Amino acid sequence: NYPRLSPQSQLAVFALFGFMLCFLIYPTSERFTKGLISECFDVMLTLTAVLCCGYVIVQIEPMFEWLWLDGRPLGDRAGSEVPMDIFVGVIGVLLVVEAARRTVGVALPILAGIFLLYAYYGPMLPGWLFPHRGYSVDRIVAQTFLHSQGVFGTALKVMFTYVFLFVVFGAFLEITGVTKFVIDYAKRLFGGTAGGPAKVSVLASGLMGSLSGSAVANAATTGTFTIPMMRSAGFQRHVAAGMEAAASSGGALVPPVMGAGAYMMLEIIYPPVTYLEIIKAAIFPAMLYYLSLFLIVHFYAKRMGTLDIDLGSNNEKAGFRYEGVVFLGALGALVVFLVMGYTPFRAVTLSLGT
Repeated sequence: NYPRLSPQSQLAVFALFGFMLCFLIYPTSERFTKGLISECFDVMLTLTAVLCCGYVIVQIEPMFEWLWLDGRPLGDRAGSEVPMDIFVGVIGVLLVVEAARRTVGVALPILAGIFLLYAYYGPMLPGWLFPHRGYSVDRIVAQTFLHSQGVFGTALKVMFTYVFLFVVFGAFLEITGVTKFVIDYAKRLFGGTAGGPAKVSVLASGLMGSLSGSAVANAATTGTFTIPMMRSAGFQRHVAAGMEAAASSGGALVPPVMGAGAYMMLEIIYPPVTYLEIIKAAIFPAMLYYLSLFLIVHFYAKRMGTLDIDLGSNNEKAGFRYEGVVFLGALGALVVFLVMGYTPFRAVTLSLGT
């Protein structure tokens, strides 16, 4: 089997599903979580995203050649886009900005808007603001949405090829009980030490992060258990949340999965590097990061005199060994596949065109 859709069309389909999930799950505003008007607006944005991403696919794929504007595919119209291209591109850029606002807040859309204004008003800027010759609206829109330098560029390609697959992988791990196994393992190691709950949080987040590669998924899975555990041991609310956030964020540094940055390296570093080389380079920084967190937690707990945690019954300890064989075996298989440069999950990326 081979992909029937071009790479940019595959990314357009992937982006389309992302738009749909974003507009249908995240509300326009916290004050308008429910209501007919809000729901109609969300549906309207979803349909608009379908039209914009569908337009990109239609204008690229040879099977829709009879619908190509100007008789050429979208890639051949680079620099000479027709008015409809620009119109769809403007709407697409606005959809991306709105999706970012709903999911991560206003900071990222504001930053993106500043850079777009910088691209347009470059010739008018003083010397200390790095002026340039400037870009027309048509060129800005074309590069940011219509072609492969912007929205459908390297970042989305990495999300489509690698990150999304391991996010799904992390969800399967959570459902199959890996989270409980990891936390129980951390309890056995640090349950009786000073600041045991916080050390459990650090170790559990590091282990889960090594499998999921996502800081958000890491905090959502381990934080559900470790933050209440730290609170019950005497840690203040903001301290418990901060420790979990720091430990979960570091999970993206821990091999073998790591975060999106590792896969960005595979795509953009020249001369090319192998995944094994990236793993070797990441091991010691990850160890130093978590060692520093352990020291911070230990000395903070000594100063504050926090409580220990209950390790549970002996039956729970006995079952620990058999669960470990299953999960560690799966982790070992994952490492082998990644080092070999192949993962069975990658076949999913071709499912749109096979």
